[in-house]
Amino acid sequence: LRNPAYYVLVLEEDAAVQGFIIGSMEQLWYRKGRYITDLGFYVRPAYRGKAPWLFAKFLRWAKKMPGVEQITLGVSTGERFDEQLGKIYRRFGMQRMGGIYYAKVKA
Repeated sequence: LRNPAYYVLVLEEDAAVQGFIIGSMEQLWYRKGRYITDLGFYVRPAYRGKAPWLFAKFLRWAKKMPGVEQITLGVSTGERFDEQLGKIYRRFGMQRMGGIYYAKVKA
């Protein structure tokens, strides 16, 4: 990936992909400035202990990007995963703000 506004990190162990985190740097819509958001974060159950490592590397990238004022993350996989991932996010200084709402749409 050659665009510095995007970040992709893959966890590869036992000769297979076991997890990943993908993020992007975006323009704030309400004023000048930038923010970082996650586009996807997944770790296979047997490798969930590596999730903090993946997230720490993502945060290092996010915090060194120029003009970034905030990091915004989402959890859209259900309450149980929100609790698990929330623990990791809080460990790294993140705070919960708001929630995610969705609706199914016929294709």
